[in-house]
Amino acid sequence: MWRAIAVWSLVVGVTLGVETFTCPENEITGKFADPDECDKYWDCFKGTATPVYCRDGWAFDPNLVVKANPCDYIFKVDCTGREILGEPQGTGVCVRQNGVYPHDDPNVCGKYYTCTDNVPTLLLCSPGLHFNTRTNTCDWPASARRGACDARRTLDGFTCDPTKEYFTADNQKIVHPNFAHPENCSLFYVCKNGIEPAISGCDEGLVFSEAISACDVPENVPECNPDYEYSDYPDSADALSSN
Repeated sequence: MWRAIAVWSLVVGVTLGVETFTCPENEITGKFADPDECDKYWDCFKGTATPVYCRDGWAFDPNLVVKANPCDYIFKVDCTGREILGEPQGTGVCVRQNGVYPHDDPNVCGKYYTCTDNVPTLLLCSPGLHFNTRTNTCDWPASARRGACDARRTLDGFTCDPTKEYFTADNQKIVHPNFAHPENCSLFYVCKNGIEPAISGCDEGLVFSEAISACDVPENVPECNPDYEYSDYPDSADALSSN
């Protein structure tokens, strides 16, 4: 196809022979969507229309006509009624030369690529998030629905439950909830973003309190280890200020 060998650029006009576009009588200068192709628009100047193609992976966005480049990523543009797109020109992980794409390993869900002029850059989602292939953004696993990646991760037998939410006494959501370690009172588990399990520890002399979901002096956590004498630990004020 002629589109496959066209030189893709930001504002390269391509003469299409018999294809024509009539500039609106009341707007003889401006940028207008092609009625069929989403990655093409018409640049009218004093009533003369010139066809222009967006770079591979971009589409014309009528909301951006005031900008020098009225194109944006295809997934950000409403192409309803003009769904035709040029043949993809990308290679490797870059399906098109410009865009956002999932990791080439389907079992790697927390990484993705951004492609610029067919050059990929590997990026990471925040801990606990997956790349959503429908929105091309990092999202909660329940929304991303990435199959095998949705399996709950376990650390030393501890598993975070992403279906549960935790709140403080004043009803503020806890983004990274903490949980007591079953064997060591100075350690505790952290569910990063409520999903990714990690292990952390209290400062020396403190133990984890489930009541406050934080480290505290042993005298306030009698269920942890009743054999400890409070005198073995630093003063409570100093200990808490160092946490």
